[in-house]
Amino acid sequence: PSCIWLFLEFCDGGTLGDYVFRNPQNVDTKRQLAVQLADAVAFLHKQRIVHRDLKPQNLMIKDRTEFPILKVVDFGLATVCTHLDRARVHDYFTGSVIGTPFFVAPEVQSGHDHNWTTAVDVFSMGLVIWAMFDNL
Repeated sequence: PSCIWLFLEFCDGGTLGDYVFRNPQNVDTKRQLAVQLADAVAFLHKQRIVHRDLKPQNLMIKDRTEFPILKVVDFGLATVCTHLDRARVHDYFTGSVIGTPFFVAPEVQSGHDHNWTTAVDVFSMGLVIWAMFDNL
């Protein structure tokens, strides 16, 4: 019999939202997490990957070091761009709004233009960082 083994890194800090709720006053740590998130999104975009569902629940924290390490998870709505800046979303999800409403870019919520760019992740990232610093 053949088996598939899936090894995942344990993120003992929980989600970003949980972590910030437990550590609301630590601005230096939040700043570090914001930089890590920006680096992660830049890396994904260099690989031509658009996550399309960035939100605190899809950001896990490994908290066994001096500074916590942020991990981007849940690539279920992610897509690979055929062009450097454009994701032809309608090829995958015709007629549906992608993502979590609070963290979704306006062009995604409108549902009119399905040629969204990597900018949808940048918009969501900005909202995540704002929510993190505002303890939402």
